[in-house]
Amino acid sequence: MSRPKKMLPVIGQEPHVPHVRQEAGGSAPAEGIERTVVRVEGMDCASCATTVEKRVAQLPSVHRAVVNFAAGRLDAEHGPGLTVEEIEKAVEEAGFGVGQTEEVDRPPFWRTPRALLTLASALLFALGLALGLAGAPDVMRVGAYALAILVGGLPIFRAALAGLRARHLDMNVLMSAATIGAAGIGEWAEAASVVVLFAAGNALQVYAIDRTRGAVRSMARLAPDEVLVCRDGVEHVVPIDEVGVGEIVVVRPGERLAIDGEIVEGETTVNEAPVTGESIPVEKGPGDTVFSGSLNGSGGLLVRVSRKAEDSTLQRIARLVEEAQAKKAPAEQFVDRFSRVYTPVVVGAAVALAVVPPVLGASFGDWFYRALALLIIACPCALVISTPVTVVSGIGAASRRGILVKGGAALEAAGRLKALAFDKTGTLTEGRPTVSRLVALGGLSAAEAVRLAAALERRSEHPLAHAILAAAGVT
Repeated sequence: MSRPKKMLPVIGQEPHVPHVRQEAGGSAPAEGIERTVVRVEGMDCASCATTVEKRVAQLPSVHRAVVNFAAGRLDAEHGPGLTVEEIEKAVEEAGFGVGQTEEVDRPPFWRTPRALLTLASALLFALGLALGLAGAPDVMRVGAYALAILVGGLPIFRAALAGLRARHLDMNVLMSAATIGAAGIGEWAEAASVVVLFAAGNALQVYAIDRTRGAVRSMARLAPDEVLVCRDGVEHVVPIDEVGVGEIVVVRPGERLAIDGEIVEGETTVNEAPVTGESIPVEKGPGDTVFSGSLNGSGGLLVRVSRKAEDSTLQRIARLVEEAQAKKAPAEQFVDRFSRVYTPVVVGAAVALAVVPPVLGASFGDWFYRALALLIIACPCALVISTPVTVVSGIGAASRRGILVKGGAALEAAGRLKALAFDKTGTLTEGRPTVSRLVALGGLSAAEAVRLAAALERRSEHPLAHAILAAAGVT
């Protein structure tokens, strides 16, 4: 059984230190202030992140709490008396889950609790419709709708309750009020339809965000879990996090490097495309620098470790991608400001619509129903969710292709480009050399020359060797 893959080193709380180191792109906590980073699961919109921030900020000695919705993590600066367990409990009280600090095998999205609850709710809603068309007793039809509301609305109601506790009106509060109100006046089908549609939308948003977060996790998985270390003339297989700076690591042909270091013995070609984007392997020898995540070619190496695993180039790139996702584009900032004003206005308008006309003599039932319709129609969920999800998905898609985008502002600016110029045309290729022309010397035919060249390169792993074998028709 393989060891669990460690997540980014910022997860969890630094043990027995009054303050943690400054991360790339972030500010270090003040003296005497500790910094804790917790993985938050279950957030499906930026409004959920605000709820978590406000709930954690209410804890004693918390100086600052910021939730990176794109990366799904909470960054809290607090006094030394606050434990990570207390912070995790506050996150759970806000209606969200706490992720593990190690990378584990994740089930497919369609087998996650949220997806299963949404599917069950949709099936119960469909059952209620079928019972209504079949003329079944009202108690059966209403029972199916009520179960659909309960099953699909559980995450929504929990998030709405947490938002109210944090004095934060969000989309979950609006949807919960509309659902409860519709059920209260006997419109069970409408209440169930609201829950099913909103739960399905949230589930799809979570799926899109998880795919993007998976791009960062896949970066961390590029480096092996274990390395072969030479200690006192004896080679030992040890976990990567137990390798110290200055130790000698053995890298065999075809292996992926797990650390940053300097070659002390051996010559090879190294494929650095996952790290630098360079499409053609680079010749390396004694004194040259190698990076974690790159792939060794056909030569064995002895490498002196220059950085610990958590400070490797690969881990720093992964952290930069997460931080880039957290930087909001101008459109996101506008939407956030707009929703903070818009949502309370909608709630106030709905209350006025339900109260004022009945006071003036109109039918309470009619105007209460119209107030519920206003809550649903005017809910800003599409506006608030779509903008950050689009930015996060764009950054994640780019990172999976080896392109690092410095935040939503840069991504938004790139969308306005009319022309693009590159100064390193050699890297703008597929990275797969091909034989374009063949000149045979010494009286050999072209077929004989390529056959002899293929025989010489048959066991080579170099891209040029692959090109010669392909020209000879050897697979």
